[in-house]
Amino acid sequence: EKAFQAGEMGRPHLDASPAKRLRNISNIAFGGPELRTAYLGCLLGDAIAQFDAPFKGEPLQSWDVDLGPLAV
Repeated sequence: EKAFQAGEMGRPHLDASPAKRLRNISNIAFGGPELRTAYLGCLLGDAIAQFDAPFKGEPLQSWDVDLGPLAV
């Protein structure tokens, strides 16, 4: 907290996470039936955690983008 308040927060603070599963959560996405499965990405993790959300998530904006010639 002192490093954050002083504007000195850096990689050493983030990389030293003692957590075993959710190590530096970086994002959340929703999928599954009715977008009720939440997926958590962690910068220092080696897996994607998931859980059943008590609410419906929002689809990613990119899901509706026409990729045209970029699509394989």
